[in-house]
Amino acid sequence: MQAEPSPLNQNDAIIQRVRLMCDLFNLAFEMKSLELERQHRDASPEWIKQETLRLIESGTR
Repeated sequence: MQAEPSPLNQNDAIIQRVRLMCDLFNLAFEMKSLELERQHRDASPEWIKQETLRLIESGTR
């Protein structure tokens, strides 16, 4: 029989997963922002940011 994971180990695993998801989001954000900056050289930084977030959100549906 397998022992139940301790709450501390479970918490560590959850924290590790959340950090990984944050890192993946940051990577996607940076890559998409750079792509938009290249495609729309005259766009404002605020537009790049909003468009990046919009595209990432629409890609997760």
